[in-house]
Amino acid sequence: SNTGHLLEIAAQNVPAYHICDGDEIISLDVIRHQPEGSKTTVESAEWLADGPVTIGVTAGASTPNRAIGEAISRLAQLRGVDLPIAT
Repeated sequence: SNTGHLLEIAAQNVPAYHICDGDEIISLDVIRHQPEGSKTTVESAEWLADGPVTIGVTAGASTPNRAIGEAISRLAQLRGVDLPIAT
């Protein structure tokens, strides 16, 4: 519920994607996510712009820190930067 509301707020201003963890980030072109107001998971293409971008990460209170760390590490990995995953 909290995560869904955070998605709703973000989507008013920028492209926003509700993912469970870093495994949902398939590539720089494809992401698996739950669209706003949906319980169904879909894959979307062309989700991340080429070149330098600013990415905001937010999570509901019950989201494990591990899942947040995996998502951040996966994004960095796809851009050629290796970050340790916090546990």
